[in-house]
Order: sequence, then structure tokens, then C-alpha cells
Amino acid sequence: MTTVIAILAPGAMGSAVGRRLVEHGALVLTSLTGRSAATRDRALTAGMVDAGDERIAGADLILSILPPAQAVALAQRLAPALGRTGQRGIYVDCNAVNVATVQWIAGILAATPARFVDGAIIGAPPRPGTPANRPRIWAACKPSACRPAPSTAPSARLQPSRWPMPASPGKTAPWPGSTRASPSCISGWEPTSGGSSWSSA
Repeated sequence: MTTVIAILAPGAMGSAVGRRLVEHGALVLTSLTGRSAATRDRALTAGMVDAGDERIAGADLILSILPPAQAVALAQRLAPALGRTGQRGIYVDCNAVNVATVQWIAGILAATPARFVDGAIIGAPPRPGTPANRPRIWAACKPSACRPAPSTAPSARLQPSRWPMPASPGKTAPWPGSTRASPSCISGWEPTSGGSSWSSA
């Protein structure tokens, strides 16, 4: 069964991660509505497929990879479609946003069946022909978000890691001594080895 992953938006990092996932067999959706010719070319060259919000909302995994100032707007935009599809996919905010913004996004998505995960990308965009050059996505989530829904492809899941690594400084996962509540699960994921599996770090 092919794992369907949506990446918004297809910028330098988003399209590079999308390309790597496509190379490993995933169907990668994105939204090219209103995008420039250069962005459209970059996304299509990476093998990403242009899709509307309804199809994106039905993906097994949605990766929000875009300028931090646009993170809330994307969640607001997709929330109605997520509610209509009823898909219990995983929505990962991979952006460098603060705790208040993470909580805002989580609140928006709480009214949908989607499971929210607070993430952060560490590393440079993967480049074609350089398998060793890959970013890692650190994610903090509740156990209910880590477990796949029955309808979700087995490879689109999070697995608890063995070490209490932070999702990103200033977000939900605390550094030692932080007064923030610890997340229930921290995982690391690399877009390699099948391209769509979340692996313990």
C-alpha cells in the first residue's frame, strides 16, 4: 500500500524532502495554487503531485514546512477539509514557531480528526545523489498521535525514541530544567529507507 504524504509548501526544503520521499516510493502531494512558475517547476521536477485541499486532507501524513509566519494560516485553511474527510492522519508542524503558536495550531486542529504533532527539521535539504545528506525531523506528540489509525498505512507512524530529545528549542519539548510539561513521545524521522517510515532515534 502506497503511503500518501502531503507537503506544504514546496519551497527549498519542502520540495527537497518531497523528492527524497518520491524516490522511495511515497506519493507526495502539494498545493501549487497561486504559486510561481519557478515553484511549480521545482515541485513537479521533484515528482510532487498538485492536489486540492480535500485530497491533501486525506493524506496519511501532512508535513507543514513553510515560513513560520504562515504556519497558523495553513492550519486554518486545511481544518475544514480535515473535518470533512474524517481522515485520522498525522499533521506535523515542522516550522520554527514558539510555544504559543504551537498551542494555537493544536487548538485549530483539535476540532478535526487529525492528530497533531509538534516537529522540527534539523539539517539541510537533501540533495539528489547524496544519500548521506539528509535532514531529520524531531517530533513531540501524545501516544494517541504516535499510534497509526487502522486505516493508516503501517509505515506512516511515529515510534517512541529512547532519549528525551527536544523537538526544537522554545517549542513544546523542554530542555532539562524547563517548567514545560514533557511530551509523551519524542521521535526522529529521516526521509530515507522506504521514505515514509518514522524510526526511533
